[in-house]
Amino acid sequence: MQAKACLPLQSEPFMRNRLLALALFCVLPMACAAPARGKAEPDMIFVPGGEAIVGGTGEGARPPRRIVVRPFAIDRVEVSNARFREFDPTHEFPLGAEDVPVVGVSWTAATAYAVWAGKRLPT
Repeated sequence: MQAKACLPLQSEPFMRNRLLALALFCVLPMACAAPARGKAEPDMIFVPGGEAIVGGTGEGARPPRRIVVRPFAIDRVEVSNARFREFDPTHEFPLGAEDVPVVGVSWTAATAYAVWAGKRLPT
C-alpha cells in the first residue's frame, strides 16, 4: 500500500472524536491562556493537532513516517503590502498592490514583522 502525504491514521469517525478531544483539552485551554501570553487574535484560525503519515515512495522522496503535529494557530490571510508597510514605512510595492501578499522581504524582516505583530513565523 502506497502512503500519501498527510494521510490520516484513523478512520473518519475516530478522527472526528479525536479532534473533538483535542479541541476540548488543547484548544480551549490555549485559547483561555492566550491573553496571558499576548493578545488573542480573532483573525487567526486554530488548527487542531493530530497524527499523519508524511513522505512517499517516489524518486527523491523521504520514506513514509508517522509524525505528530501539535495544535497551532495561523493567520486567516497572508500579510498584505499595506499591513507590512505599517511595520516598515520604507516598504515599497507597485501601485495598486496594497492588498496583495507581501513578497521579496528577507527572513530577518519577516521575523521582525512577526515579533512586531505579536506572533511568530510558522515552522
